[in-house]
Amino acid sequence: MTQTKATVSELFPETCVVSLQTSDSSLVGVMVKDLKRSGDRFFLLNQMSSRANLLCFDTAGNFVHAIDRIGHGPQEYTYLGDFIAASDSNAWVLTTEQGKYMIFDTAGNYLSTVRQQPPYYYNRQFIRTDDSTCIVFHDGTFPENSDLLEVDARTFAIRRSASASDPLASEGARPLSLWGGKVLYYHMNDTIYDATDIRNRQPLYYLDFGDGQREAEKEARRILSESGDREQMLTQLGEAFLKGEYMLVARLFENARWIAVSGMRQNPDTGARTDFRSSSFFIFYDKESGRSYHSDYITWDILNTGPLDNIALVGCDELGTLYAVWYGTPSEKDKRLIARSDKLPQEVKNRLLQLEEGDNPVLFMLR
Repeated sequence: MTQTKATVSELFPETCVVSLQTSDSSLVGVMVKDLKRSGDRFFLLNQMSSRANLLCFDTAGNFVHAIDRIGHGPQEYTYLGDFIAASDSNAWVLTTEQGKYMIFDTAGNYLSTVRQQPPYYYNRQFIRTDDSTCIVFHDGTFPENSDLLEVDARTFAIRRSASASDPLASEGARPLSLWGGKVLYYHMNDTIYDATDIRNRQPLYYLDFGDGQREAEKEARRILSESGDREQMLTQLGEAFLKGEYMLVARLFENARWIAVSGMRQNPDTGARTDFRSSSFFIFYDKESGRSYHSDYITWDILNTGPLDNIALVGCDELGTLYAVWYGTPSEKDKRLIARSDKLPQEVKNRLLQLEEGDNPVLFMLR
């Protein structure tokens, strides 16, 4: 594991901090699964345990509106998995329950619903590669054992399906990225593939998380190949996670300079190893220099603090700006340091100093 030290300003000369407004309307304590930007608006896919919706904030962090249509009516959904830009309008396509795709404009107004023709498939992540094509990561229930689908971007019908040669299918929540027309795919064997052609994926990068990770994956592969028992395999990985021997990579991003991954690990401060107390981590890989930077060794000099825990990468826009959210709450020591920061506008500083446990996360724009 890399231990190269750096400051955020050294890695990203332009860094902005946005404190997302907390209010009854914006739903206290959001869990951001994805972020996309449209003009001067941020759209956050919020998947809390109780509900899922799309939240809109302006670039100052003020809450604007929500697309929140939980229900069983004709303009409502019971499940919200992802959202992508519509191909021919200033709108979003929400991937909802099986075979149903709902289209809303960026002001939150309902426009239409597309009903996919059978066969249906469950999806975990959609990316649009062009006006006619989407690549989908899904759970492999149909077509059986597949992990990637190529689908029509308007009808969402399956064109092609593909499965990895490795018997251990990915459990990453959102393992696809798109940059410059190239699709990258993080597989659970800690390899990043070029999956632009889903049936001819090529290995590009390997993540080295140490001996514990390799042994956990080796044992999981053995279980799956010998018994086919996926539940037993996941149980084994869960036990390795609780011991701090396994890390879950949930997101993958690429831009002109960086390959970035973000995931979950057992909190190193957890004493009882039967407790699930996870925290977020991220790693940046500089494609030019070949150096890697782990979040444990990155100082947040813009805040005047050291490394911070519980920061997750959630988005990358078409200009290459990376977006990260900080789910932590500044300690009293952190607040004293932030108060002395000379790199923050006073309005942003005031918001950070007023943060309390349970408030919405802080958003970082890294470029």
